[in-house]
Amino acid sequence: ITDGDGYRRVKVGEPNVWAFVHLQTWEKHHGPIPPGAVIRFLDGDKQNTDISNLTKISRAEHLHLNRRGYSSAPEAIKPALLNLSKLEVKIFEIQRNGEDKS
Repeated sequence: ITDGDGYRRVKVGEPNVWAFVHLQTWEKHHGPIPPGAVIRFLDGDKQNTDISNLTKISRAEHLHLNRRGYSSAPEAIKPALLNLSKLEVKIFEIQRNGEDKS
């Protein structure tokens, strides 16, 4: 079944317990999703729940991707946008902490 937001769901219990297919796919391959993490569709297609299309990112990285219009960006620049979001979040963390933790 596809919900109103376009995410695929599967019934996992009774009477009416549903789970997101993409989260189940991720956990099958990588284990539990840690708090503060988001599973993102690399190609922006919520119907494509293949493990090769999923990546785990932080909520901060997710926010940066949304601000940059990741889902509607051309496929050719999506990898660059993903890396840019990771870089921006890391720079912010370093500036906030006032030190380089590398």
